[in-house]
Amino acid sequence: MMMMLMIMTMMMMVMMMMMMMMMMMMMMMMMKWHGHVRVCVRVLPRSILEAVAATDIITATPVLIFERLVSLALLYLKHEREREKERERERERERERERERERERERERERERERERESERDTHTQIFQ
Repeated sequence: MMMMLMIMTMMMMVMMMMMMMMMMMMMMMMMKWHGHVRVCVRVLPRSILEAVAATDIITATPVLIFERLVSLALLYLKHEREREKERERERERERERERERERERERERERERERERESERDTHTQIFQ
């Protein structure tokens, strides 16, 4: 009798989990084109596991799980934007370094030309002496 009760409880928990997942998927489909919730669809595979793991399955409602999912997706986007800004800064630094190298090359060419002129002057002065 006790074993049967435990099995029934487990089955109910599994059914509840499956129902919540189905409801969440339906909500996602409905909300898919609605504002920035669309982001959740992109972040879904990892976040759904995190959201389910972060909430107590027995007491959690699909709304709580959905809210958690949205907050995770927004957090992910925030980090993604920060990473993109950092990449842009790095590109800008690289461009600046390249400009500096180009300036240095130009200075070196100018010095080389100056040396050649000096050499020519010296040659001319030696010829005339």
